[in-house]
Amino acid sequence: MLINRIGIITFHFAYNYGAVLQALALSNFLTNNSYNVKIINYYPPELHHEYSLNPFDSRSKGEILGKAKLFFKRKRQYALFDNFVINNLTITDNVTKDKLGLLNSDFDCFITGSDQVWNDAFLNDSSPYFLSFVDSEKMSISYAASFGNKRISNEISENIKKYLPLFSWVSVRERFGVNILNLSHINSDLVIDPVFLLSLDEWLNFQNENVKEDNFILYYLLRSDKELDEQAIKIASEKNLRIIGIHPTCQNRSTSNLIDIRNDVGPSEFLSLIYETKVIVTNSFHAFAFGLIYKKPVIFNGTNDLKDRICDLLNEINYNYSENGMIYIDPNKVNYERLINYVETSKELLLQELKSN
Repeated sequence: MLINRIGIITFHFAYNYGAVLQALALSNFLTNNSYNVKIINYYPPELHHEYSLNPFDSRSKGEILGKAKLFFKRKRQYALFDNFVINNLTITDNVTKDKLGLLNSDFDCFITGSDQVWNDAFLNDSSPYFLSFVDSEKMSISYAASFGNKRISNEISENIKKYLPLFSWVSVRERFGVNILNLSHINSDLVIDPVFLLSLDEWLNFQNENVKEDNFILYYLLRSDKELDEQAIKIASEKNLRIIGIHPTCQNRSTSNLIDIRNDVGPSEFLSLIYETKVIVTNSFHAFAFGLIYKKPVIFNGTNDLKDRICDLLNEINYNYSENGMIYIDPNKVNYERLINYVETSKELLLQELKSN
């Protein structure tokens, strides 16, 4: 069967820079290679409250108060996300879980990934992200799917055994994902995150040209980290730089009043700030990834599972780093030839699979 129409199921709906931009990258890469691509607009109901603006769509009194306090900030920033998605992603109509099967008439191939689509810490039912709704005569593949951590639930284990043997090709983003699948006798390839599938020149086209900043550190924390606070303040003092802090849902993860928290940063503005910054201080994988793409110095700290994700990438490009403590990236020491080779290998594996059927 000739593959032309491709449906991607991922977390494109999340108000998260990495989630939106990885969806864009995979979709655009395939479109640039002459495939007709759409993002499947499936939004698991259990995740609606996670990003809801409504303070009363909350699980506790404290959460109600927190959402109420951030309402106007979030409303402004969420609008930037929504406009970016509308203008840059080709998406199906809204589809509920019970209607996903109807999409078999619209697509020749279904791709799950990237992002943590196989992490059921977020999901009551992860089976749609294992392409449970896809007919047997259609192609099912994963691109850079992630389990999020090394410990998987019984439900994920059962979904692996039930659905992945039906896939034409399985690829994952982390080495521990390969190991998890090996235990279930599922062969898989390690590939790079989709954001690397687009070149720097291509990413420049998605920036907001009206964002003009200079002499600053970009401070992007998904969770509070006192050590990163201290590092950002220390570098700012030494280099006479400002600190601009961002968060996709307008949370303030810093304990310092020296950080200028911005609440007007959608995906385009995020890319512009990456372009303009002198240094990135983060515990976000995708901020780290864009730091590599834009050739910026990065200071990264994170949990063990998150650090494993970073280390897998650095090991692939032979970058020397300390296994204890923070990871410091000097772009002048990055072997970009090896990074390009890793990107090209990942591209070839994906395109070869699509052409092999």
